[in-house]
Amino acid sequence: MNRKIIISLLLIFTLALLLGLYSAHKQSTIKPVEKISTPTQDVPGKSFDNFNNLPELIESDKNTVSVSNISMDNFAKDAELIPGNKALIFEEHDDWHILFHSKDELFLISIIGSPFSEKKHHAEQTFLYELGITEEEACKLNVVITTPMFANPDESGKNYPLSFCE
Repeated sequence: MNRKIIISLLLIFTLALLLGLYSAHKQSTIKPVEKISTPTQDVPGKSFDNFNNLPELIESDKNTVSVSNISMDNFAKDAELIPGNKALIFEEHDDWHILFHSKDELFLISIIGSPFSEKKHHAEQTFLYELGITEEEACKLNVVITTPMFANPDESGKNYPLSFCE
């Protein structure tokens, strides 16, 4: 139990650090968003206001959502909300976690197992499967892959793209 708490705290810390670095280096401006009045309807081609109301999305019966104009399976249905961070953990595995940060429409894949390349490959395939998207669609999303030092010292401290997008 303590291990899970420590890993969760490290994951949250890593997420906060990465988001801080990402925001500091982001060159594009934030576009105004259009409000969608009924979050439980499928609305093709519309994002959900950077998912400002994540608890409603988690409880909704929507089958699909749109992020960066890519329609995908509603990953929020079975997700865990990270309070105060506008983020969801929607895939937890012993070797990786997949999060969605609503503010930047950022998917964060944190590899916490080793060897890094093997676990990264499995996490990428899980990412595609859970979202129900193709590699081509995934490459249009804002995705960062990272790993903490305790898991993979040689690969830590860097942000990696999806391997099939390089």
